[in-house]
Amino acid sequence: MDVTPLQSINFTQSNIYIYIYIYIYIYIYIYIYIYIYIYIYLFFFADTIRLKGKIKLALKKRYGTILEGVTQSKSALNKVYTETYMVTCDSATVNKEHEVWQAETAHLQDTSEASVIKCQDIFKHDEEEPIRCVVTKGVAGIGKTVAVQKFILDWADGKENQHLDLLILLSLRDLNLFKHRQYIKLYDDHKILFIIDGLDEIHLPLEFQKNIPISDVLESATLDVILTNLITGHLLPNAFLWITSRPVAANLIPPESRDRVTEIRGFNDSQKDEYFTRKISDPLMASRIISGLKSTRSLYIMCHVPLFCWIAATVFQDILGKVGPKSRSLPTTLTELYIHYLVNQIIVSFKKYGSTHEDGKENTLKQNKDVIFKLGQLAYQNLLIQNVHFTEQDLKDCGISVMDAAKCPGLCTEVVQLEHGLYPKKLYCFIHLSVQEFFAALYAFHEFENRRIDSVKALIKKKNGSTPIDLLYFLKGALDSALDSKNGHLDLFTRFLIGISHDSSRDLLQGLLGETPSSSEHNKKLIGYIKVLKRKSLSPERCINLIHCLLELKDRTILQNDNQVSSSDTPLTPFQCSLLAFMFMSEKPEEFDFRNKQTSEEGFYRLAPALPSCTTALLNCCHMTPLLCATVASVLRSPNSCITVLDLGHNNLGDGGVKRLCDGLWNANCKVKTLNLSHNNVGEQGVKELCKVLIGHTSKLLTLDLSCNDLGDLGLESLAFALHERCTLQNVSSVLVIALRSDPFQMKELDLSYNPLGDIELDFPFQLKLNTANGFLVLAEGDRKVTCQRKDQQYPITQDRFDKCNQVLCKEGLDKRHYLEVECLHNVHIGMAYKGIERKGTGDSVTLGCNANSWTLYASKYKGHAQHKEILHRLQLPRIKARVPYRVGVFLDWPAGTLSFYMVNQLGTLTHLYTFHTTFTEPLYLGFGLNSPTATIHLL
Repeated sequence: MDVTPLQSINFTQSNIYIYIYIYIYIYIYIYIYIYIYIYIYLFFFADTIRLKGKIKLALKKRYGTILEGVTQSKSALNKVYTETYMVTCDSATVNKEHEVWQAETAHLQDTSEASVIKCQDIFKHDEEEPIRCVVTKGVAGIGKTVAVQKFILDWADGKENQHLDLLILLSLRDLNLFKHRQYIKLYDDHKILFIIDGLDEIHLPLEFQKNIPISDVLESATLDVILTNLITGHLLPNAFLWITSRPVAANLIPPESRDRVTEIRGFNDSQKDEYFTRKISDPLMASRIISGLKSTRSLYIMCHVPLFCWIAATVFQDILGKVGPKSRSLPTTLTELYIHYLVNQIIVSFKKYGSTHEDGKENTLKQNKDVIFKLGQLAYQNLLIQNVHFTEQDLKDCGISVMDAAKCPGLCTEVVQLEHGLYPKKLYCFIHLSVQEFFAALYAFHEFENRRIDSVKALIKKKNGSTPIDLLYFLKGALDSALDSKNGHLDLFTRFLIGISHDSSRDLLQGLLGETPSSSEHNKKLIGYIKVLKRKSLSPERCINLIHCLLELKDRTILQNDNQVSSSDTPLTPFQCSLLAFMFMSEKPEEFDFRNKQTSEEGFYRLAPALPSCTTALLNCCHMTPLLCATVASVLRSPNSCITVLDLGHNNLGDGGVKRLCDGLWNANCKVKTLNLSHNNVGEQGVKELCKVLIGHTSKLLTLDLSCNDLGDLGLESLAFALHERCTLQNVSSVLVIALRSDPFQMKELDLSYNPLGDIELDFPFQLKLNTANGFLVLAEGDRKVTCQRKDQQYPITQDRFDKCNQVLCKEGLDKRHYLEVECLHNVHIGMAYKGIERKGTGDSVTLGCNANSWTLYASKYKGHAQHKEILHRLQLPRIKARVPYRVGVFLDWPAGTLSFYMVNQLGTLTHLYTFHTTFTEPLYLGFGLNSPTATIHLL
């Protein structure tokens, strides 16, 4: 009988006990092994765990609260913290402009190669290689140190970045005190993050190329050598680094040592409002402060800097909180705001030190006059050498005793921030660079007012003769010095200086400045001088600073003349473009209308920062180039871009321009829904680029106008395929029908009118109306041709006839979309007119284009122009050969309110000449004027 393996086993009772003993032995062995392992782990690592816990508790205690400004009251960081706008960048390109300018324009910078990132995520990555070194740049007061504090607090609370075992914050201001000492500490293979806060404050050479590489943590070295080797990764290669810096010092670190570069750009508009709502407990007060700041746009823009938000909130809350005789008007200039801030801080100082203060603002300033101007001297002398940090010796050199300053009403400790470090030596700085420049301006104005010219001679131009230097000459010198600065470090100082000279500011400074006559006459002359300076070739920052200087003088005429700038026929200068950009950035209108304007590429670059805040950008007929399309594309890629309607018609962009534009259209940040590319010489390649956008999942286009372009059959096939990938291509017409019927995307309207799709059916055969023709005009070929003759044809007198002007109208009234071409010989006027145009006599009311009832294009051998009423636009026409006919295309889009003219070459290619934009109110009649004998027009 067969026996199975299972049956062959003899399960005796003794065997069962053996197996049980084996199982128990194995269980006990594993238990003992685990126990020993845990014991060893706790024996060797318990100290590390306890130390890590102690470190986190210490960090939470140190960084859990924040001092805003220089007040002594602390607030919980998590309660008041408002996240700033941080982006990743491809490089740490140095911006040499003044930091306040960088702060004002940070939110408008091109973010095409940037993406928004949270502070807690800077070490997160998608690549296989980890991110070891992160560089974060930002101007003073923008929130770098607070971001570091929030990062540390979130780690200590166990919320973020728990893969890190230890965080070590190195303040370079503290390390400066040890730059010649040789030391290093030993760190093991734990995941350590070194945070180097304030690279711009280092007083070490950081010679990456010259310093000797070291990798042994036990090797003694100077601080400069240690830092360079730590950054390059020779020392502690497994450690992480986070370095913060002002932009000017961001390039100290070699590019190969930076794995990620981020930039803090301060608050956007919603974050500003959030800050004031968090800081001000009273919602009504917070709302009033926000409204007050928004009413003065230049102040609201400055609130991108968090510390400036604190200054503005402090001043506005103080003013709005007072009623009755003590109430004051809100500041309308930057200078007035800082004067209020100065007074506020003096009063806070009195309260802080227990002094009584009942004497009013004027006596308050008078009592603190000495220390204010000593601080001003400190600020001014160091501003000239571009120094922002001071030692106790620097204070003593200006007559400021640290002990005496602490005993006085507290102005020093309120305005100058003591930088507490880890070591006995102390450094001082003003709480923000703008505060230093304000005090410097106060000092300079005071010194000049008291005729101590030597103190401010750096600002005064050399003058021949013995003519006394007056206030106007002094301010002119300061302006010229600011314009000569390569990085604009005197821009804001000059703005404050000019603002202080205004009578309203001097009224606020009574008790501090002496009694002087009104400066209104000097200010008027200074305004004239500034308006002359705008003609110079200046950078955008210098141009805008001149505008700010005018606003500090409360002169808004340059802004009120904006309509004259925008309606000018001559090309806009770079300064005018800076002015328009400033206007748009200040007022934030929904529509940016640059139709029929001309400027240089430099001018358009200056306009570009104003585009993102507009929902409609009208850029047709403005001589856009393919290169400038890249600038428009960068605006569309910006997360700040609000553009939903983009009109680029009549610009002759070609396929190259469309390709550059599509780089922005396909980006996820692009919000464009309506795009006009009519009359742009778009061909097959341009259509292919557009098709990539239409196929992409990020496209939001709903309306696309491609009228009057040479798309070609292949271009149309590509477009149809983009709209309906599965359709069967049979012919051009059926392709479009299938595509539009089966559009799987969200395209609501596609305008392909007036493209050469094969046989084009013209609207109808136009005919000239004989009863309107002047007697020197002869009609022929079925009233489709007119020639100017020397002999009067003695036509019957009619009410409709032009009796003095050599003009004629067509029979048909037009109120739809029409396109026709005319063949011309010699000098002619081609235009449209309402039926009510004057017919008798001569003058503007009769001549085509010279009145409100008509629009015309004039073409001759040497020149041309487009005209409506008194506005005449001179044109650069292709050279017209004598006695050789040339063709002109006329496109009327009556519903859209456009009338366009084109030069048509022998191949049928259209070159855009000009487009009128208006609102038509009645049907139009095609009309012609022939000014020279044998001049001819033939309707094709």
